[in-house]
Amino acid sequence: MKIAFVHSKCKPFRYETFEALQNMYDIDFYFTDSIVETLENKHEIKSVKIPCMSDFHYAADLRKKLESKDYDIYISTDLGYHITYITYSIAKKNKKKFILWNEQWKNILHPRRLLLTYSLENRILRNADAILGFGRKAKEFSINRGAKKEKVILTPNIVPNQISLDSEQTKNHSEKKVVLSIARLIPFKGQDYLIKAFKKVYEQRKDIKLVIAGEGPRYKKLLHLVEKLELSECVEITGKAVKGNEKWSLFNSCDIFVLPSVYRITPEAWGLVVNEAAMMKKPIITTNMTGVDGEIVRHQHSGLVVKEKNIDELAEAIEYLLDNEEERERFGEYANQIVKEEYNLNVLLASFDKAIKVATLG
Repeated sequence: MKIAFVHSKCKPFRYETFEALQNMYDIDFYFTDSIVETLENKHEIKSVKIPCMSDFHYAADLRKKLESKDYDIYISTDLGYHITYITYSIAKKNKKKFILWNEQWKNILHPRRLLLTYSLENRILRNADAILGFGRKAKEFSINRGAKKEKVILTPNIVPNQISLDSEQTKNHSEKKVVLSIARLIPFKGQDYLIKAFKKVYEQRKDIKLVIAGEGPRYKKLLHLVEKLELSECVEITGKAVKGNEKWSLFNSCDIFVLPSVYRITPEAWGLVVNEAAMMKKPIITTNMTGVDGEIVRHQHSGLVVKEKNIDELAEAIEYLLDNEEERERFGEYANQIVKEEYNLNVLLASFDKAIKVATLG
């Protein structure tokens, strides 16, 4: 059984998954960016980003490369990509099996998606031989858009456990409790709402500090907001990418981790940084506009989930965890247990294998 796996990017956190898959199956990988040298049977597809098309990359030579070989199963990534449309069309033309690897759990509010490709996306969802849905939200989304329930397989979104640090050197020894957020500085990450919520908490207590780590186009706007709210002494925005062990050091030095994502054209597909926070046994606060809501972050069990853009609710959640050390420990331990048991490579590979059986056995 020969498999073609088409994916937009070969990001570092996916390497472990791709390497494991190539050890299990006769599989060719096709990527639209630079390729990891350790992967065998890999092909780099040239693509061009179309301006104002919501990260739409046109891959002109993908069809030719896929049709140069005879595959039994074609797998492609999320609904919004040109490579998915091409891969699906080739699979159906050749009467082969098609599997969708899908993170999307909410409609993308972009004109191209709503006006031009919405019907095509529905067709793909209805006719896919199997769908790997990252979490229950993605599964329900696929079913609501026309996918057959028995064709949708839950799969975990995972990151490799690469924690490497000196815990004593990096833990928080200051008198101030640290609230941490790590994410790109872009609109749907919601850092502006976190800063405003932090202001409310800071008005009641001065023993706290907010660290926002990451880089992105909203850096200056967020800095201006911090200055406007007179929080410069207690809010740090790094403005640079978090690299290597710096991420683990940041996690270890914080008391609470927050991912305040909001729905702006697109929601947070998952929030893999939450997986990492859970690995570090950190209490987590996130919003209902993340894929991890109800998955890793189960409200009042492994963390707290607040409504997106709700500054008061977010402030209350932060204050509650700051005041309750036992709850912080309980949430962190349970989140860590969930990640270890349910969001690991073995579970992912088992779901992948199940999707192939569903697709081939019909």
